Amino acid sequence: TTHQKQVSSAAAFFPRRARQVGTTANRQAAMSSSLFGCFSEGEVMEFLRRIEYKTASIPSPTYETLALVMAQFTLTVPFEQLDVAFGRRISVEPKKIFEKIVRKRRGGFCFENNVLLFEMLRSLGFAAGKHVGRVVLGGSAQGSTHLVIRVEIDSVFYLVDGGFGGSSLRRPLRLDFMGRPQLCYPDVYRLVPDGNEFVGEGGIRLQAFDANKWQETGDEVWLDQWASNLSDPVFDVDVDQKAFVVASRLEDNWFTNSRLVVLFSERGHRYLQKDKYHVKERRKNDDVYHFFPEIKDFADHVLTKEETDDDGPIFSKTTIDVPNSEYLAYLAAEFGIYDLGENNDGNPISFDDFPLRCL
Repeated sequence: TTHQKQVSSAAAFFPRRARQVGTTANRQAAMSSSLFGCFSEGEVMEFLRRIEYKTASIPSPTYETLALVMAQFTLTVPFEQLDVAFGRRISVEPKKIFEKIVRKRRGGFCFENNVLLFEMLRSLGFAAGKHVGRVVLGGSAQGSTHLVIRVEIDSVFYLVDGGFGGSSLRRPLRLDFMGRPQLCYPDVYRLVPDGNEFVGEGGIRLQAFDANKWQETGDEVWLDQWASNLSDPVFDVDVDQKAFVVASRLEDNWFTNSRLVVLFSERGHRYLQKDKYHVKERRKNDDVYHFFPEIKDFADHVLTKEETDDDGPIFSKTTIDVPNSEYLAYLAAEFGIYDLGENNDGNPISFDDFPLRCL
């Protein structure tokens, strides 16, 4: 029926509301592919519990499963580089990342989050590959220090990225929708050909839509995020070396000299950067209706007319100063991070253990 088609369409746009896929029919087929991933069935279930994916058994490798894993991952696993701030050696060995993110309930930066996602998706039975990306924030070429994932389902290729801070992806982006806006509510993205500007021939670029600028000027402004050539092979040694470079204590490197934690909410994301706590939230759906008029009713389910701020920007942002004495309390209350490990003396980490360069 027409209603059923609309519901199916809405599930694609709002993966958190998609049906929770059980697995009785294809469980055996899905887990037979775990030979290509490094995690056991028990570890996969432990991961699913960590991201609050409600299921009694291993889900089938379908689009619905992928969309729901991505949505739940970004809602429950922070992007954070606190171990980088402490100058710790960062491991990208999947089992060590599993211990940190799943069992210790921490988060990680791009190589940690996406290596874990990559191996979990393969252990779930997905055909997946990993690829290096070049950061191009602000339209300027930066290091090839990002990692993204490509997944194939029924001959359709999707892009997955759970590790790019506030621009991580909440749902898969179709690679064959080049140049078309794609909704990761509350955010809008598009993939465009790179045109040999930042990466080699055949490369693509991720761009985020600036809804507030569109509201102010009426112009469609798309902000560059990263670029990648998905035809280039990437090996474990490449990931290890690039993660080491990112985590190195380089002089004048904002990433290593900061304290950054990001976690998504249904309407936006919150982040703690040094002594500032920020909350960015969608307050209007004007740009969503502009690009995707067919899903207006479903967008209103997330942000009702009564909650809309008609006089304010599409995205609001609030900032709070966080005293040093309350920093660890904010990590626990807002990001679910309770245990940062021990310092060099074997005592639990306190705020005083952060290096001066990160204050």
